[in-house]
Amino acid sequence: MDEREQQRKVWHRVLMLRHAEEVSGNVAATCRYYGISRQAFYKWQRRYDELGEEGLRDNSTGPHHSPTATDPEIIQTVIYLRRSYHFGPEKISMYLKRYHEVPISPSGVWRILKRLDLNRLPASKRHKRHDRRWKRYEKPLPARQVPLPTQPRTAQPHAQRSSGGGPPVYLETPHRIEAILSCRHLIAALLVAPLVLFAAPAAMAAPPATDTVHEKNLVENFTDVLPSCNGGPDYNITTTSNLVSHVTAFTDGRTHETFTQTGTFVAVPVNPALPTYTGHFTVWGGFNANGKTVDGTFTFNVTGVGSDGSRLSNHVVQHFNVRPDGTVHEFFHCH
Repeated sequence: MDEREQQRKVWHRVLMLRHAEEVSGNVAATCRYYGISRQAFYKWQRRYDELGEEGLRDNSTGPHHSPTATDPEIIQTVIYLRRSYHFGPEKISMYLKRYHEVPISPSGVWRILKRLDLNRLPASKRHKRHDRRWKRYEKPLPARQVPLPTQPRTAQPHAQRSSGGGPPVYLETPHRIEAILSCRHLIAALLVAPLVLFAAPAAMAAPPATDTVHEKNLVENFTDVLPSCNGGPDYNITTTSNLVSHVTAFTDGRTHETFTQTGTFVAVPVNPALPTYTGHFTVWGGFNANGKTVDGTFTFNVTGVGSDGSRLSNHVVQHFNVRPDGTVHEFFHCH
């Protein structure tokens, strides 16, 4: 009961006591008028004589002692697991039993969440059916819609002219930061097509060889939205990272590459009213080519903190397949 409701009830009881004293002059008539028993009237009159208007407030009806009540520390753990990891009652119950030796039932966890209005997750965090989690794309030509980087240490343009001098082809990956950090490795590998997809007999006869590349303090600057599944305003982003890649060429023409790039970022908003974000990112992945097809998977993860205390977290998994006819099948999962 809120304070406004308490005040309303106190004023109603004051009017009832004044009615018996100033209007009817009879307790029984006042009780009939207000629809209460005489025992209730005398209870409120006694409390008013002892405590004044404060005595006309409703007292708490909860028990003074609850030996079976859930420990406050457990409630705080339930709140933390719900808000940080979006666990449901079943998983929270399992987690507390396995790692904290706290036997609490899923229904008990649900009642805690219900009492704290945490029983429903935000729409963006709720469970999605499998057919709604993944988006599949098909492109007519491989790498047609990814900018080809000619200078790895400089920012790339937003659009790249096609080889036939046609209109610009714009980036269509979920976020430019992910494209710059992951797709450039794929494109750099595909640029050695004579060794991978159209290997010459001399190259086929060469023994397997692995080439390892280390790049440190790699700085990149570009303008894009912050990594998220829903887009947003533009930010001027600066990344500083270290990169390690391994490329292995086999004698039968197959090629295998893996890479890992991790570092920090600073994102300054174009609109000064928005917060500035700093944090860490990691992108890793690889691909396999056998002379006919190319398959690759890339994973991107970023966490950051805004100048206003807000949190930034994004995780993306991308997979692509280049078929012998040149078509590209691609899907990604973002959360």
